[in-house]
Amino acid sequence: MNQRAPLTPANCFLGGFDYMPLDVDRLRKSRAWLIAKRRPELAFYMVNLWTASWKETPAASLEDDDDVLADAAMCPPDRWAELKEDVLRGFVLCDDGRLYHEVIAVKALEAWLEKLGMRISSGYGNAKKHGATFDDSHLRDQIQIARDLLFTIHPDSKYFTKRAGAGTAPAKKPPKARAPKVAKAAPKADATDSIPLGSTVGADQGPNGLAIHPTPLLSTPPSVGGTPPTTPSAGAPGGAGAATETKPPRKPPIDMANRNLVLPDWLAPHAVAWGQFEENRWAKHPRAPYTLAAQRGILAKLEKLHDDGQNLHEVLMASVRNSWTDVFAQRNTTRVAGSAGGAPRFAGASAVVFGASREAGDFNA
Repeated sequence: MNQRAPLTPANCFLGGFDYMPLDVDRLRKSRAWLIAKRRPELAFYMVNLWTASWKETPAASLEDDDDVLADAAMCPPDRWAELKEDVLRGFVLCDDGRLYHEVIAVKALEAWLEKLGMRISSGYGNAKKHGATFDDSHLRDQIQIARDLLFTIHPDSKYFTKRAGAGTAPAKKPPKARAPKVAKAAPKADATDSIPLGSTVGADQGPNGLAIHPTPLLSTPPSVGGTPPTTPSAGAPGGAGAATETKPPRKPPIDMANRNLVLPDWLAPHAVAWGQFEENRWAKHPRAPYTLAAQRGILAKLEKLHDDGQNLHEVLMASVRNSWTDVFAQRNTTRVAGSAGGAPRFAGASAVVFGASREAGDFNA
């Protein structure tokens, strides 16, 4: 094994991350899994080592000691020498004397960067709450170290692809030109408007040849010394019955959910599952807007489920898998000790160590 620099920072510890992502497609196409297909016992030992390295410090590493490795793999000590080379496929020895798995290191660095980002967000949130100041320089230094390591191992990581083009807003479309308003044509004058004031309509002008008595066309005589005041008719512009154009009232803006929410202590260990649930909720906008009221309601419901002893990771991941917009209590769970108030906590009976990953990776060395 060629020695190289450690693949994860020395202080990289993923406590609180209850699952390790597993790229199923990449694993099934790997050489390691082909060997395990012929000798299934090797898959058991490999998975045990992968999960053990996820919880180590630094994450994705193991101590280079045969007794420790055989115990972590749950392999009989008398068979370890025979199986060691195949079981340790994908691990490399680094200059700190520990074994690192490159693919697991990529997943660990992505989770570590997410954890550091949440620490910065929580620090600023608590500082604002208590009217204090927060110095994030040490956390940003750790982020830079982790970014450099991740870019060296896997420059196409989802951590970088998600941030490609961040900070550049799309150009706004120019406003559409409005057509000029066309003046309305003046109303046509009635036939009687052309008859001089005071003239008469003769009998021969009646309809259907019927004779009518001559009648003078009266109009309001002008007042002495001036013209009479004019009152707009009901249909005239500005009159009492004139139609007024009113725009429909604008709908009040929707108060969307808080993207920089500071997680409470009881939810912080499940930050990754919460992030996936919120990502699912934001994706449903505008068909199902993720409002601030909805976010508060879900948090209140999660707190109630936490007090009832539910495993919040299983609750959130069930909503993610089923694309639900809400969270629900899980029935098929087993009780484990440790809930608030002495009540037993729940853990999913079908919970597995690995979660589905959306990015490809290779478990070959």
